[in-house]
Amino acid sequence: MNNFAQNLDNQENLFQIEQAKQEWETTADALPQLVCLLDEQQRIIRINRTVEQWELGLVTQVQGKTLSELLHPAIPASECYLTPLLANAWPKLVVGESIDTEVEDIILGRYFNILIEPIQSSDNYQLTSFAVVVIHDITKRKTLEVQLNHAQKMEAIGRLTSGIAHDFNNILMAIMGDCELLLSYLGPEHQELVDIKQNVERGTLLTKQMLTFGRKKLIRSTIININDALSNMDRLINRLVGKTISLNCQRASELPVVKIASGQLEQIIINLIVNARDAMPQGGELTIQTGQAEVIPPSAKQENYVFLAVSDTGTGIDRATLSHIFDPFFTTKQLGHGTGLGLATVHSVVEQNDGYVTVDSEVGQGTTFTVYFPIVQNDSPDLPSSTVPPVTSIHKSNGERVLVVDDESSILHILQKSLTKQGYETLIASHGSDALDLVEANPEPIQLLITDMILPEGMSGYQLANQLKQKYPEMKTLFISGYADQELFTNLKPWMDFLSKPFELKALEAKMQAFLEK
Repeated sequence: MNNFAQNLDNQENLFQIEQAKQEWETTADALPQLVCLLDEQQRIIRINRTVEQWELGLVTQVQGKTLSELLHPAIPASECYLTPLLANAWPKLVVGESIDTEVEDIILGRYFNILIEPIQSSDNYQLTSFAVVVIHDITKRKTLEVQLNHAQKMEAIGRLTSGIAHDFNNILMAIMGDCELLLSYLGPEHQELVDIKQNVERGTLLTKQMLTFGRKKLIRSTIININDALSNMDRLINRLVGKTISLNCQRASELPVVKIASGQLEQIIINLIVNARDAMPQGGELTIQTGQAEVIPPSAKQENYVFLAVSDTGTGIDRATLSHIFDPFFTTKQLGHGTGLGLATVHSVVEQNDGYVTVDSEVGQGTTFTVYFPIVQNDSPDLPSSTVPPVTSIHKSNGERVLVVDDESSILHILQKSLTKQGYETLIASHGSDALDLVEANPEPIQLLITDMILPEGMSGYQLANQLKQKYPEMKTLFISGYADQELFTNLKPWMDFLSKPFELKALEAKMQAFLEK
């Protein structure tokens, strides 16, 4: 009877052990992490079914393998990062220490958190397992961290470059204005002045890139066919490419239109072509292709896109460089041969226009940059134009009263000289309060306010314009600025307009002509 009871107890114990085992296995299989037990030879004794979800093999097939053989069977164990990781961990596990580390698996393109815990018995029972390894795929989290860090870095650099560009634009504006005044007095035969003016224009292009990257450049989007834009740039493209490179254009017929500022599209094309050309110092083939995208990035916001692809047969780009390819001021070119803003500007402009840019490259196999633009579904209101209308006829000044407000004294005096020479009665002020005091002392009506958007002393150009408009209902306002936020210009009123710094004095004359005669 006692034997029978003992057998029942043994069966009950065995049932409980089996039940506990199944519960533990079910629990382990439910985990998203890869969990396995290793013996003293670092070979897998048991593993959960996550191994099958990760498509590394069946549970019954991987037992006896090392982790290196499991994750990377195609490469020698000595070349796998797991081999030295476990070799360094094993002495620590012997004395009861655990290992917790994060690694990047370059071959799989994943990030893993690897936790290794020693298994120690509380009694003298001989254990077959030595350590438990938990591998957690943290790729999504790491990707989000990288994106967040990159966004914060780009925002900080964007603010920095925008501020620098604003100040630099004021300097260029002063130099350009002085050049124009001297040329008007001395004539265009003074080549030194012409050279200075041309260098100022080069500096202007650089600040445009900086402002575009910093997203502080006022733009006016228009409906554009990329093929037409390429056709208009044919001569420029051929000059950029040079004679040692073969140019191949593959433009799709009946290409849908997109919405982007023409100047921005030209910036993208020029930067991509120059980048491709510089990748082929010994010559090669450069291909420009357009078409309607059949495959779009997974994160695309709509279904229909037009693509512009620029390919080269150059040196290609290694993986380390690819991870920084769109970073501002990052360049692999020699000192003095690149600003590091070209591709950063491309990336920024494309994002501003709700597009995407991808890069496909292998060392020695060339590179392809592909830009995706959303196809226009319906037209939306354009922002005010900062472009300069052509001078159709000379505006005869009737002695209109113009108030110029800018915190740069050099710009104030240049504009005062130029406008006075054209017959305008010109008043100047360095900030908003100064301007209000000036008109209080000189109450005659003002026909035109020319003001910088960003002013010191706590009053913006926009606030000043609205305040003066109450005093002078017929007054018009022309904002001049090195940069301005897009949101601000959605509030521009019919009696307001904008001219981007730095500008030529004749451009200001043309803008005033069109504005005052409107």
